[in-house]
Amino acid sequence: MVPGPAWKDRILSGDYQGEIFVTGYTKLDPVFWGEYSKQKRDKPYVVWAPTHAYNGKNRGRSSYPWCESLINEIPENYETCLALHPTSRLNARQKNDVTLQELVDADVVIADGGSTLYEAWILGKPVIFPDWICRDDMLRHFRGDPGCFEYKIYDEGIGYHAKNMKHLVDLIDVALSNGMKDQEIEFVESICPAELRGKAGEECAKALSSLI
Repeated sequence: MVPGPAWKDRILSGDYQGEIFVTGYTKLDPVFWGEYSKQKRDKPYVVWAPTHAYNGKNRGRSSYPWCESLINEIPENYETCLALHPTSRLNARQKNDVTLQELVDADVVIADGGSTLYEAWILGKPVIFPDWICRDDMLRHFRGDPGCFEYKIYDEGIGYHAKNMKHLVDLIDVALSNGMKDQEIEFVESICPAELRGKAGEECAKALSSLI
């Protein structure tokens, strides 16, 4: 079972010969069911949500731990939150909680890789990528797999891509004003179609029932 047709196509491009069900993204069902409400804030809310850090040559694929200091360079006219990946929270001895509320509350999300950036887009949140930290390492690591979604995002510039911290701050206002662009809306539709959002659990149950 996969969230959308892009995942199915990616699997079928390999050697897998089994049945594949496109069912949507179960993790986000509660959001679409209305179990999370966006909290009112006095300032635009910017959430920096890095994926987990990597050791050695692949470390640059995450903006953690640099984001811990860089987030302080975002002006005070925005409210900010550093939503660490669960593994980073554990390493920092912080509570290992989910970030769904943070994503629901966010007006703009800063992300680099992993599931958070897709979750943000599925929820209609514009995403800014810290290219000066991650782009080269992302492209280098996934060069042999151009079908990888992160490779495509960085190679084609899908979303908002910052060349330095000053540019990132400037892009916050642009993202707040313009929201998601057509390119990322089209891209995330293939990741998790709108028609399946909030219905993933039901679709998964149907798929499992069909196998019995």
